[in-house]
Amino acid sequence: MRIVIVGGGKLGYHLATNMLESKHDVRLIEKINSVVCDWQMNWT
Repeated sequence: MRIVIVGGGKLGYHLATNMLESKHDVRLIEKINSVVCDWQMNWT
C-alpha cells in the first residue's frame, strides 16, 4: 500500500515507522527541511 504522511512530528514518526515495519511504501511531506534530513538519517 502507498501511504503519504503530512507532518513529521511525533505522530507522523510513529505512524511512518509502523507502516514501514508492515512493508508499506511511505512518503513523508514536511515543510521544514531539517526535520526531513533527520528522518532520512534515522531511516537508513
